[in-house]
Amino acid sequence: MNFYKFSDRELRCKCGCGKMNMSFEFMDKLIAARIISDTPYILTSACRCDKRNKDEGGKPNSSHLSGLAVDIAVVDSRTRFRVLKGLFTVGFHRIGIGSNFIHVDDDTTKDKEVVWLY
Repeated sequence: MNFYKFSDRELRCKCGCGKMNMSFEFMDKLIAARIISDTPYILTSACRCDKRNKDEGGKPNSSHLSGLAVDIAVVDSRTRFRVLKGLFTVGFHRIGIGSNFIHVDDDTTKDKEVVWLY
């Protein structure tokens, strides 16, 4: 695993439309978090087009639409802890926790310093 980059396949919209508009600043921060976490980040969702976002049940103003969010798979509590440690250490302040994934975004148009559950 190359901790210094993510593949285009991981970042593109999963519907096949080819949309990939991830923020460079967001990605730099995410890579730094992954290095600190010392664990692979398996992205289950990154950039989304409007159709994919609707199909996923995403909100109309989802940060995935603007390339400012990803969902990271977590398989156990140790992985969840490592991912969260990395995200908080580099300064992410918007995190959603599901049973098998962590959502992180860096959308400055939304509330800061929030953690929510799915």
